[in-house]
Amino acid sequence: MKIRTLRIAALIAMFACEAAHALTVPESSPQDKHLQVVPFTSDVIAVQGKVGMMTRIRFGEGETVMDYGMGDKSAWTVKYSGNQIAFVPKAVDGDTNLLVVTNRHEYWFSVAMSADSFELAQQPDESSKKKRASAKKAHLPTTWQLNIDYPLAERQAVAASDPKVKAVKAKARFESAFERAKREGRLDADYGYIGPDELLPTAAYNNGELTFILFPSTIALPQVYEKGVDGVESRVASHMEGDMLVVHTVARKLIIRRGRLAGCLIDGQFNPSGANTNTYTISPDVQRVLNPAGEEAKAGEEAR
Repeated sequence: MKIRTLRIAALIAMFACEAAHALTVPESSPQDKHLQVVPFTSDVIAVQGKVGMMTRIRFGEGETVMDYGMGDKSAWTVKYSGNQIAFVPKAVDGDTNLLVVTNRHEYWFSVAMSADSFELAQQPDESSKKKRASAKKAHLPTTWQLNIDYPLAERQAVAASDPKVKAVKAKARFESAFERAKREGRLDADYGYIGPDELLPTAAYNNGELTFILFPSTIALPQVYEKGVDGVESRVASHMEGDMLVVHTVARKLIIRRGRLAGCLIDGQFNPSGANTNTYTISPDVQRVLNPAGEEAKAGEEAR
């Protein structure tokens, strides 16, 4: 923690010593001038403070504020949580710079208490040059909330990495493949499960050679074992393909273990002599786990 603090302090000092920096002034919302937005940038971002007013900066979804540094911490009360940081001035002359470090980016801010510190860019209007020459210049209003607007590519990447989004896409992919294989009559997805919910797969199927198992993205992957004719369990080789655990065998019963938890995945159409050929037979691209309540007792007996 000390190393990080020293790093922040060093960056603050470097920033203070540099002669000039590009400054980006946020735009105010049409509904409320105190609610502002600024495009993501490596430049310094302007923030207009005011005594008695809190300023909150909100970063991207899934972003986490790790640390911050200020040139004059004694003049401010600062709190941060998740993807937000908020600060309130203690002094009238608390002009300072602010560095915020998140798990993705570093942000520089110039925080001013003096009124009319940041001039707003004026839109060109050839028909009113004289009026603009005599008009009072507009300045950034007090910042109550500042949102960072990120490039589309970054927003898409963040959304794609969301476990909930991945789960929805995986489910759609699995259901589409299931229907296709069902029409072609090449499906063996008749699986039952007995065991704790913590190990319950989302889907399972086999293609006669390999067993494909999908687990919820929120749980740690378990190990898969097969019980031999002598009753001894042996771990089965496996690898990952995308979100799926690919087990290098097809068996009537596969034992799933993680720590002290154990469950049993049962193939209701297992054929020891080869692939099943009826409507629900072999498919290389379909997956589903069936755990109907009516078959749990039967599955429990088979697991034992």
